[in-house]
Amino acid sequence: MTTEEVKALAKKAAVYGVGGWMLENTFFGPHYSAIFGGVAVPLLPVYAAGGLAVGAAAPKLKEANVPWWGRALAYAAGLSAIEYAGCRIDRDFLGDCAWDYAGNRCLEPARGCVDMKHALAWGALGLLVEKLEASAGETRPIHDWK
Repeated sequence: MTTEEVKALAKKAAVYGVGGWMLENTFFGPHYSAIFGGVAVPLLPVYAAGGLAVGAAAPKLKEANVPWWGRALAYAAGLSAIEYAGCRIDRDFLGDCAWDYAGNRCLEPARGCVDMKHALAWGALGLLVEKLEASAGETRPIHDWK
């Protein structure tokens, strides 16, 4: 990758990270928000990775003529996997419990990292990011990984 490609990738990751954090604050407010005393700041890398993943996958899925609902399912699965990985890093390496959808305060290490409600939200957000990428003139991944 060139220096310019790395800069563009870092800028895009920052936009997705901050954008995801802002959506989290808007929709979940005091429960998760760092603004209101919660712990949402560590989720920035999850949002950044998710946005970059959709940006890389969207052109290939569209090129393969995958219908919108199929792309939403792919985004839901892929972004849930990223969320799960972020949750495990948060719990196993950082010793924190930023979120637990099962409501067990992270007493069961692999439980509560993902759930269906958030997977559906990830699918919808994937479609939104896809639209944002298209409106910004991004019709291909930043790097083709040849």
